[in-house]
Amino acid sequence: VKDERTGLEEEFFYENGLYEYIGIINQNKTPLGDIIYFEESFNNGGKLIHPMEMEIALQYCSDDYGETILSYVNNLRTHDGGTHETGFRTGLTRAVNDFATEHGLVRKGVKLDGNDIREGLTAIISLRVPESILQFESQTKGKLSTNDANSAMNNFIYTKLTYYLQENHEFAVNLVKK
Repeated sequence: VKDERTGLEEEFFYENGLYEYIGIINQNKTPLGDIIYFEESFNNGGKLIHPMEMEIALQYCSDDYGETILSYVNNLRTHDGGTHETGFRTGLTRAVNDFATEHGLVRKGVKLDGNDIREGLTAIISLRVPESILQFESQTKGKLSTNDANSAMNNFIYTKLTYYLQENHEFAVNLVKK
């Protein structure tokens, strides 16, 4: 960052980006598991005309019952969330519920509530959307309204997290128990 009026410069660099950001946010909390990181250029199996680049870092903490989700679109902070956050929440909830059902951790027909699944969650969502389809609700760009972002993020996090939970069974069981 350079202030051209005064010539004052400040450089910010985190080699591991969002991964490090989660570590900073959760530094005084007790982690339930490792920081989980996913990144991909996502086009939903060729179904999206305009592929989106997605990057997510998340971590659960055992001593936290709140939810912290920070979202960005094309490097702009979306304080009011939007379609990408909705897709993230839906995909996350679906992945955890599917794991819990498949492994008999909940009674048949019972689904965990999304709010309960997000207890203790710290997540950072970064989405890069092509300018040709980028839509915000207002001039302040605080809330994304691009429809494709919802389904893309939902499918992305569901696919990645489902695989992660299967590969990290002990963590997944502890998450469902929490």
